[in-house]
Amino acid sequence: RLIELLQRQKKSIRFESEKNESTTNQDFFIANIFIENELLCCGTGKSKKDAEQSASQRAIQLLDESNIDKSHHS
Repeated sequence: RLIELLQRQKKSIRFESEKNESTTNQDFFIANIFIENELLCCGTGKSKKDAEQSASQRAIQLLDESNIDKSHHS
């Protein structure tokens, strides 16, 4: 849904994921989402896919909130 939303707005999106090795032996992944080369949000998860899904859900929430804000100011 996120990618479709941004494609309709003709905005570029980029995911960057990295493994974060913890000292507690519970490795996790961090995924950052960039829109138009600006960091929008990040998410974490036990796998790269989980981290990207977490970040995508947060991004959709943020974008929905910003669209609501814009519509109230019109």
